[in-house]
Amino acid sequence: MKKKSIVFLALAAFAFGLAQAPQVALAKGECKADVEKFCKDVPHGKGGIRRCLKQNQDRLSQPCQAKLERAKQRKLACKADKEKFCKDVQPGEGRIKACMKSHESELSQACRAHL
Repeated sequence: MKKKSIVFLALAAFAFGLAQAPQVALAKGECKADVEKFCKDVPHGKGGIRRCLKQNQDRLSQPCQAKLERAKQRKLACKADKEKFCKDVQPGEGRIKACMKSHESELSQACRAHL
């Protein structure tokens, strides 16, 4: 049971990566100060915060840069699995997460390693 909970949490984190680190996720944690410093006037939604952080990448804190790199690696590692199992699933409202969860035992080793 505990293992299933861990896998579910990992898949939930994976869903954020598939959505290209949503605005809310970027505005919290390691990137919160950087978002407030460099992107405070950027409206949330449609990738504005992500673009702002990329434009200021050389000035971002090391923890934020590391977070962005992890999200990038996770997205690359799981791209084929997402395409294989969930290509016809419309993103939003947890649909990708649910799709990936339904295929958790079939995910590639590389994708699972990044979860």
